[in-house]
Amino acid sequence: MTLCNIKVEPGDAVNIVSKSQGYHYHKKDNMFSVDMFIDTINHRLKIKKYSCSNYDDFVNYVEYIADANSLSKIIMVAQEFDWEKLFVRGFVLEALHPTFFAGLPGFHIAKFMENKRRISLQWDIEEDIVKQVRTARPNLKSLTDEYEIRSATLNDIPALTQLFNIVFATYPTPLNDAEYLQKLLETNSVFKLVVHHKEIVSVASIDIDYNTKSAELTDCATLRQYEGQGLMSHLVVALEKEAKKLQLITLYTIARAESVGINLVFARNGYNYYGRFVNNCSICGKIEDMNLWSKRVE
Repeated sequence: MTLCNIKVEPGDAVNIVSKSQGYHYHKKDNMFSVDMFIDTINHRLKIKKYSCSNYDDFVNYVEYIADANSLSKIIMVAQEFDWEKLFVRGFVLEALHPTFFAGLPGFHIAKFMENKRRISLQWDIEEDIVKQVRTARPNLKSLTDEYEIRSATLNDIPALTQLFNIVFATYPTPLNDAEYLQKLLETNSVFKLVVHHKEIVSVASIDIDYNTKSAELTDCATLRQYEGQGLMSHLVVALEKEAKKLQLITLYTIARAESVGINLVFARNGYNYYGRFVNNCSICGKIEDMNLWSKRVE
């Protein structure tokens, strides 16, 4: 286990945590309140929830956290009434999400603490991929009786960690950690699997936020020998059914911008492209740009 030091207040002692787990912290004073995640895997600060009456104090504090912990990007979803107040304080708009907040728009904004992180070296290639896939038509292939789609259980954790280790050299979250997967399965995530001859060959999940009535469709992985068979589209459809049962409004995904295949899956399933997160997270051994695709499912 790799440990790292986390600092959350000037003058306070550091907190020693596992690098793979990061650090959740809540701060509240008279000027602002913020729930945040110090993401040590992806070297970024994720603002999960906030409210403030003094935006200068708020921005100064999150900048301090980023600097003190060597985080080169701050990310958050602002609301319609205040995203411009953050924009004029150095945040940039990366994506516009029409129905993120229970049907109301969310503004995905970011503040870059290092110039090299704000520069995408693959932007033109990634733009061509979006142009290539965004007009794709549905192409759902029927599965033979050899395949089964079902929900994951705790008994599937060993096989899931093995699959994620095979598919991803690195991933933005520790999916190869059995305890982490167990926590996901026991809280606000639903995993769907494709099983072939008792082997899990494809997986995807939704990470549910009941406050915003939205869910991120994530953790998409298919064994290489099963790619190109439309398995992920079947999982997307199954997870959409779960979202409707839960009366969610929005399903969205953050897809690798340089992957034709995963962007094609969501374009074919009726998701719309709304923007790109530059140098957003570590996946398959490097920091990559990610595309936002979203769909209203209510």
